[in-house]
Amino acid sequence: MRSMMRMNLVTLLAIVLILLTGTVEAKTRMSDEDASQIMDNLGPVDPLAAADELSVGWRHLDAIQVLETYTDTSDSESLWRIARSRIDFAELMSDQEAAEPHFLLAIDEAERILANEPDNPEAHLRIATASGRVALLRGPFSAIGLVKDTYRHALQAAALGDSLPAASYILGRTHRTLMEKSGIIRRLAGLSFAAEDSIAYYFTQALTVAKGNMIQAHVEFADHLINDKDEIDEGRAHIEAALELPLKDEHDAEAQQKARDLLSGL
Repeated sequence: MRSMMRMNLVTLLAIVLILLTGTVEAKTRMSDEDASQIMDNLGPVDPLAAADELSVGWRHLDAIQVLETYTDTSDSESLWRIARSRIDFAELMSDQEAAEPHFLLAIDEAERILANEPDNPEAHLRIATASGRVALLRGPFSAIGLVKDTYRHALQAAALGDSLPAASYILGRTHRTLMEKSGIIRRLAGLSFAAEDSIAYYFTQALTVAKGNMIQAHVEFADHLINDKDEIDEGRAHIEAALELPLKDEHDAEAQQKARDLLSGL
């Protein structure tokens, strides 16, 4: 009995160490050993917390496995996390055409949540994210319905979840992408809601909610600003801020490389 208690204590301490040091500011993918500790020990006890840690540690399929093994997957708290990890996994697939079914499945999972909880901000955010990804794959002006879904659900997520900077970031990128087309084309497509001044508004809002700790928002905002010679200094400041931040998201390294390229072109 005592040896079992000691073993359980050692396991618990190992998990606590992982949670404190391994994933809060992830710079690399969580190791197989640490992921196994989370899945095998924390997973059965607190699968939602385990899934969150695995997600932050870039172990998306492992997070889905924990949720599908230890939770009721019809529960909204499980379902939006499954959708989150499914999207994160699909975003990294080398064949993005093959990724589209994963995005569509995530949309379906999030819509199942909204059927019972229409004000769930996490579900709105997952629909906005996945719809935006599919719209980019198909071409925004070839997938107008998905663009509208992206915009509508991102607005809902931002309004309902004031701690979700990704919602404002999606809105900023949506406005920026649409403003690349002429006003006539936007009106004909039913996308006349896009506005130039909304780009800065939503990127600023995303960075405010994230307390400045959002590499991709800094870089996309900088890329927008430096097109105006009067805004180059502000754009440079966002580039420098992005380069000083530690990696959190798996796309952050790519964003920082874009920041370096932008800086070298100034």
